[in-house]
Amino acid sequence: IRSVGLSYGHALHSSVEMPVRAQKAPDKDDFDESPGGSGQLDEESGKGESLIRFLLGDPRFRTPMLALWIADAGGSLHMPMVMFFFMSLGAQPLDMGIFGFIMRCGSMVFSPIYGRCVDRFGIRTPLLVCLSFCGAGCIVRGCAQEIWHLYAAQLLMGAGGGSAWSMVKGFISKHVDAPRRSWLLAGLKLQMTVLTLSKVLYPALNAGLAFSLSLETQLAKYRAVITTCTVFCWAGVGLLLAFPPTPSSLTNAASSASESKQDKVQQVPISRRFLVQAAAVAAASCASTVCTALWPLFLRSRFGWDASEFAYLSCADSALTAAALAAFARFVGRGAASAASGAGEADITVPLRRAALGLAAAAAVAVVLLATQGESRVHRG
Repeated sequence: IRSVGLSYGHALHSSVEMPVRAQKAPDKDDFDESPGGSGQLDEESGKGESLIRFLLGDPRFRTPMLALWIADAGGSLHMPMVMFFFMSLGAQPLDMGIFGFIMRCGSMVFSPIYGRCVDRFGIRTPLLVCLSFCGAGCIVRGCAQEIWHLYAAQLLMGAGGGSAWSMVKGFISKHVDAPRRSWLLAGLKLQMTVLTLSKVLYPALNAGLAFSLSLETQLAKYRAVITTCTVFCWAGVGLLLAFPPTPSSLTNAASSASESKQDKVQQVPISRRFLVQAAAVAAASCASTVCTALWPLFLRSRFGWDASEFAYLSCADSALTAAALAAFARFVGRGAASAASGAGEADITVPLRRAALGLAAAAAVAVVLLATQGESRVHRG
């Protein structure tokens, strides 16, 4: 729901500009066609392979995206066992909530700073710093002996991995014309979700490290798996150092000129409907975050599950999310293409409303099932 809300916000921003600009082709400043660039996006922009070709075909985006894909796949490998690792060190549910709060706050604080640095210095140096912080946080987390070590690790992770995707999305969006940005964001979110499917490999990685390193205790296995995340993060760092991306031709002067031109576009005041929808997305995001933190605790206390069982369940959840995002990205791509040609506006209100109703229905069923399970457990007791 966070990704849908983000894409919806950009679509609304695009729809504000489109009545003024829909009858003419996108300006040069909206989409940079520097030498070596891939030019305009594919007409069949609703297809995921079109986005991959666009990202890998442009030397400005190729290396940052490869580094980000590698780091994100490594992070997803150990994600199913993070909460179980915290519990094995004696962390309480309150501690886990604070861990998540620290990482979210770190992302909120550092993302604008990274974005400003990207505007001034390009994508390479900020992404290097971001991935380095992420790798350092994984080392501190894997070697943690006390709870406060985990707090320090979360600070480093918030300054690192929590800001990487937002930084890269902002950098690429700057080079894409406004009607297609909502498609771009939905497609990048789909890529993020597909990469999390690597968590299904956690049981195999856990067993392989335990066998090769002769690890006996579960805590030692957890530490070994978490430390592998550092390898992926710093592999991304090495890739950026070995193959620096082509500098963007959007200079500070060009960027300022583009911003001043956008300021001249007719502005539409924020409507009450937008505020209501933004509040609904924020509430759903909050509930989703809380449930994500509590879900492993519930599965362990109720069914005695460990990280391996949770990895398969989490992978199934990611697969369903990826399928839904693929359909959403395809729809937004068609809407953006029609808006760019002047045939209409990229309105995603209808699919968003249907998705919200489906989410509410699924949440209601889940609440009923959990309440029923709780009552039957009390009666048996």
